[in-house]
Amino acid sequence: MSLVTPVRRRQPVVVAATLVCAASMLGLGAWAFLGPESFSRFIDYPPTTATSSTTPAPSSSASASPCCWPCGGPTACWSP
Repeated sequence: MSLVTPVRRRQPVVVAATLVCAASMLGLGAWAFLGPESFSRFIDYPPTTATSSTTPAPSSSASASPCCWPCGGPTACWSP
């Protein structure tokens, strides 16, 4: 019985895809952190601030749907 595990060869395509994805995620994360207004315009979504205490009003379709994501986000369907 051998206690040595077999050595896997690195797959260059997988390594390249992983590095491209990692670099893009780090770049987008840095952009979102350093320039949230610019990043939010790029993704067309308003930034949230820590001082914001308003919750969006539920839409008319929110009460009919048990799932919150189709009606505008995780907090759009419930009211406190």
